[in-house]
Amino acid sequence: GSGICAAVVASSSRERTGPHVAVTMPGGELEVEIDEAQHVWLTGPAEKAFDGEVDRAWLERRNLDTHVLELA
Repeated sequence: GSGICAAVVASSSRERTGPHVAVTMPGGELEVEIDEAQHVWLTGPAEKAFDGEVDRAWLERRNLDTHVLELA
């Protein structure tokens, strides 16, 4: 999703597309729109792309543990 948004921003800034683009992906069609305030909106189906665990000790060694949200 973020890569698609970046590609649309780049193509729109070079005037190769307009600010509203439909992109067909294996999971379905996504729509990207850049509004007048230059906010980028991505709409379309959402699918699970990753399932895993993060080792808390690995985060702590890198001082990243304060940025982790506890999810229920």
